[in-house]
Amino acid sequence: MSHPHSSRSARLIDRILIPVIVASIGALAAGGLLMYLSLPQIAHTTAEKYLTAIERAVTSELHALLDPPADLALINAHIISLHPSLPTEKIHALFLKEIESHPEISIVAAGMEDGTYVEVQRLPQGIRYGYRPAGREGDLTFFSTPSLSPGTELQRVAGYDPRTRPWYTAALDAGTMIWSPPYRLASSDAPAMAVSTPIRVGDRTIGVSTVTIELLHFSRILETLTTPLDIRCYLFDDSHHLLAAAPAPPPYRLLTPLDSREGSGTPSRDDPLTRHHPETITLTELDGIPVYLQEHILTSRSTTFHLLTAVPRDSLTAPFRRAQLAALLTILLLMAVVVMIALFSSRNIARHFDLLTHHTRVLRLQEAIPADLLTLSQRTDELGEISRALIDLKQRLDQQHEEVLQHLAARELLLKEIDHRVKNNLQTMVSILTLEMEPLPSGRVKDTLHLIRQLLHTIALVHDMAYTQPSLTSIDLAQLFDHIVSLYRTTGLSLSYHPSASPHVPLASAIPYGILLSYFLEALRSYASPSSPSTLELRAHEEGYILTMRAVFSPSRAEEFEKRILGSLLVKGLLPQLGGQVVFTHTPLSPRKVELETRIPLSAFEWSTDTSH
Repeated sequence: MSHPHSSRSARLIDRILIPVIVASIGALAAGGLLMYLSLPQIAHTTAEKYLTAIERAVTSELHALLDPPADLALINAHIISLHPSLPTEKIHALFLKEIESHPEISIVAAGMEDGTYVEVQRLPQGIRYGYRPAGREGDLTFFSTPSLSPGTELQRVAGYDPRTRPWYTAALDAGTMIWSPPYRLASSDAPAMAVSTPIRVGDRTIGVSTVTIELLHFSRILETLTTPLDIRCYLFDDSHHLLAAAPAPPPYRLLTPLDSREGSGTPSRDDPLTRHHPETITLTELDGIPVYLQEHILTSRSTTFHLLTAVPRDSLTAPFRRAQLAALLTILLLMAVVVMIALFSSRNIARHFDLLTHHTRVLRLQEAIPADLLTLSQRTDELGEISRALIDLKQRLDQQHEEVLQHLAARELLLKEIDHRVKNNLQTMVSILTLEMEPLPSGRVKDTLHLIRQLLHTIALVHDMAYTQPSLTSIDLAQLFDHIVSLYRTTGLSLSYHPSASPHVPLASAIPYGILLSYFLEALRSYASPSSPSTLELRAHEEGYILTMRAVFSPSRAEEFEKRILGSLLVKGLLPQLGGQVVFTHTPLSPRKVELETRIPLSAFEWSTDTSH
């Protein structure tokens, strides 16, 4: 007769263990098949993640590289348009400060319509200063000092004419700021790109201001990108000229302008590199290797760049295939171990089966205990666990709240300290200008320095208010205007200020509006009749706010006042950016009385976090 434990273990193996093994093998096969079928989708998703991360990193670095040269080119164009006869030494000094403060810039220069050319260039051996006089024919001469004194000549480039260079012609053709196609520098033959903007006096273009960076900076952007995959990156300009590639570009034909002719080692428009939609991941072949390819459109100012990123398909699927094989081997090994343990431990399995039967009987006996007592005990335990969890959660929330408050306090202190230091630096500049103006005779130079001093004082007022006011993001515009009016009263201007509204504007908008009001008051101080007091009023309007200035002029001085306001590059540059406009009104009964209205739209306040009317 067979042993009861042996019969029980045999029944347990037949009824439980064997079906479990069969079901595990089936689940393993189904899982392996599902993983194999999902490999393309997994590879596509992984490629999208890595390529999108590359695009974000390159976009951030590209803006950090291209925005400062564009800003400097625009600033230099404004300065030269305001002072066309500025001495060459002062232009060299201005360009030198800009190139020393921006290590990525190679050349800062300006070419005029008469052929005059001024340049400051950074070389490995130091800074040199270039100058070409006006005329149809002339040589570009480089000096070691900005004084251009004889005996300091370093190099002479014969027949150089800035009006024929790509950066000059591209800016004239576009009529606005533009990045030129890649070209080679006449002095060092290094590949470079230049951002250029026309220099205008009124409606006439008198030259072009340009800032140049070498293409090696684009390569450094891509070389700093590190990924665990073999990702290739190619950066083109809008004319499909290759600017940078990572890794270093191999000599195959996809890395050249797309409009070149066949047979010159360049691609045609039927290449796989061009047969896809921007921002869409495409599976194609590159050099005979299946790759996932994606194009990103990057825009900096008025110029578009194309970033092509490619990742080989095998580099995405190989890790998953290895993981699939490792998982398969691990599960087979575990199943073999389970089967061996089950076969050699049938007696233990039967004993555990008996224990399970015993516990089942015990549970049946416990059912005789009143259900209310069991329920009450269970609920008491549950409530205790919930109470402990709530106490722990409250402690963690209190700790996190305290950390957030500390971080906010530190951030607010840092922002206020920055505003305070900026205000102090601007006040120092104002004091220096005041000392420099005292010995100067009255004239255009002294008036210009006085205007610059007042504008710097205005910017300092904004930062001082940001430091002293409780809000970190907005400034009371009426209070700012009151400070500016008080500043001009000290210069002898008779002006009364009547604000009927007190809007709050973002910190970024407060400086432009303060500069505009300072410019208006400076013009009013120069042209208004000193015997008749002027008035300034700020009131609300259904579409925003209106700043009204009323003053009395002689007929000729009123016209000069209007021409100075409407013809100012400062007014033309700032008002359109802020969405504002200037309106002049003459009183019919008193032609000498002029009203100047500056209309401020509600869009100027849309980022304000604290607005009151």
